[in-house]
Amino acid sequence: MRFSLFRVVSGVLQFFAWVWMILLLVAAIIIVAVPIPWESMNYYGMDYNLQMGLYIFGWARWGAFIGLIVGAVIGWAAMMAIAGMLRLLISIETNTYQSANRAPLAYSPPTYMTPPMPTPPVYAPPPIPPAAPTIGVVPLPVAPTFPCSNCGAELQPGDKFCQNCGGKTTT
Repeated sequence: MRFSLFRVVSGVLQFFAWVWMILLLVAAIIIVAVPIPWESMNYYGMDYNLQMGLYIFGWARWGAFIGLIVGAVIGWAAMMAIAGMLRLLISIETNTYQSANRAPLAYSPPTYMTPPMPTPPVYAPPPIPPAAPTIGVVPLPVAPTFPCSNCGAELQPGDKFCQNCGGKTTT
């Protein structure tokens, strides 16, 4: 059997967790329940400082009682948690080992395909209207152009300066 040492350690930790809890609870009960010999003495006639020391010692007993209870619970919980984590790790490793040696599935799981997306409709461009008939249409006259006297670039009628060289036109 695999991991037998971890199983033994986990069991020993659980056993010691319970022993720890029982021993500390018994010690806590003994601290509070068993009287101290000088507690039964008559306080009358004692020195005041001795009386206060016994009173404070009574509070220390209750503090030790609470400390032992808290220590018992924390120690028990810690040891049980460590033992539980060991058991969990053993289970994870065992399951991983067993699943790696398992035979493959006899069937293949179904594959789910998404339906194909419909193609968007193709829109044709709007038809070009036919050209207007040219029968009886008179073309507009084109204004004559003339060259610049400085650079020779064409000037439009009404230009005062050449757009190319910036010189003043003569027409």
